[in-house]
Amino acid sequence: MLQALNKKMRSLDLKFRSLDSTMKFLVVIYGALFGFMTGYLIYKLFVAHDYFFLFIYIIFMIGMYINLYFQKKYPM
Repeated sequence: MLQALNKKMRSLDLKFRSLDSTMKFLVVIYGALFGFMTGYLIYKLFVAHDYFFLFIYIIFMIGMYINLYFQKKYPM
């Protein structure tokens, strides 16, 4: 189990190292935003009972996916 996890992490590390600097920047920034927004979404849904943020979250995730897709397909 631990060896499989180590192999997967090594594979992800090699994939990250092969990206150009713009993609590395986007992956790190979007990863941080994803973590923050997911935590905030959980708070809004289960504590504040405000469901409008779910709409904003879905729009942001779709936009992030489209941005990363086109950045990978047509690098600068």
